[in-house]
Amino acid sequence: MKKGVTKAVLVLLDENLELSPVPRKLPAGESAVLEGRALGAIDKIKVEISDVTGKLETITAGPDKSFRTQLQCADKPGRTVVQVMGESEGADVLLANFPVACGGGELATAVAVPGKQQGGGTTDPAKAEQRLVELANADRSAVGIKPLENNPALAKIARSVSENRAQGKGTSSADLTQALKEADIGAPLILESAVQAMDDADAYARLSSSPADRSNLMNQDVTEIGVGVSRGPVIGNKPTIIVTELFVKQLPPPDAEEVKANLYKAIARRRADARSTPVTRDPQLEEIAQAYAAEMAKEKGRVPREKIAEIEAPLYKSFATVNEMGGLKSDPLEFAEEPGVVGDAKLVGVGVGIGSSPQFGKNSTYVVVLMGKKHAAKAPAAARQPARKKK
Repeated sequence: MKKGVTKAVLVLLDENLELSPVPRKLPAGESAVLEGRALGAIDKIKVEISDVTGKLETITAGPDKSFRTQLQCADKPGRTVVQVMGESEGADVLLANFPVACGGGELATAVAVPGKQQGGGTTDPAKAEQRLVELANADRSAVGIKPLENNPALAKIARSVSENRAQGKGTSSADLTQALKEADIGAPLILESAVQAMDDADAYARLSSSPADRSNLMNQDVTEIGVGVSRGPVIGNKPTIIVTELFVKQLPPPDAEEVKANLYKAIARRRADARSTPVTRDPQLEEIAQAYAAEMAKEKGRVPREKIAEIEAPLYKSFATVNEMGGLKSDPLEFAEEPGVVGDAKLVGVGVGIGSSPQFGKNSTYVVVLMGKKHAAKAPAAARQPARKKK
């Protein structure tokens, strides 16, 4: 600084939140009170807390814009993330965001400046994608949660979403569902996190400091992850990246023979509860049901009528009546609850096929249940009674 020159720095603070002191560290199993009140024109106050394992808790403030809850520290070391949000003139306002170390966990002692880390972050999309998957699984493993499988097809979809965002285009839920369907990914649970950042390290910091995004990452029900990164706009002469993380739960591969055995038992119980006569397992019905279920699994449930007719042709020769039930359910044993199960059938055959489906993706279970009665056996000619003539 030159002699005789004075520089002044003026710091202005617009205080929007009155927050009681919160400990930055808590022993395992202990808790602390989190309470505060929004000030000024901020309303619609919402507090989000993501604990060590990612479990998300959301608290809505009362009419006076105050809130009070407990910060509970789990028995595992790690960190709990707290965020307080509000609205002003229809726009979201971040009022507070901070971590609390639990059970001996440590907090960062310095904050890295995005793009300035020594040997740090990258804006290369491929490298950023790989690094973000590694960091996600490291966080899960640290608290005993199973790592996620990196799904290339899911990553391709996530990358497409990021590219659309970089071009100012949105991706609707219908578009995402269609993309997953075309990639043969059908799942009962799909979660999404997205962020714009200076590099991969900045993206990770932003996502892991958001309770909702951290809850997605640590969710114990999801099994696969796909991370897609696209180059974003240049801001202040610095490059940015757009990151989309998709998390899905894929069904584990079932044991077809075990499902079949359990379904036979479930049908027997259902008929017993309904006081229907027991049915006998019929080899021919089972063979036809199995052929049909296998074809459904092969064709993703869309079996041509001609093929169905070919498979079921033997039924018309041997059986007087056949009741057919089948298709796809999240729980195959639900087929035992079908109304047709408690009819007047004497015989039963069950087929189970494992394949892919638009509804549940890979490892979907296709079921066919056939219940029927055979033609009545004709009496031998010598034993037949002659028809009586009317007088």
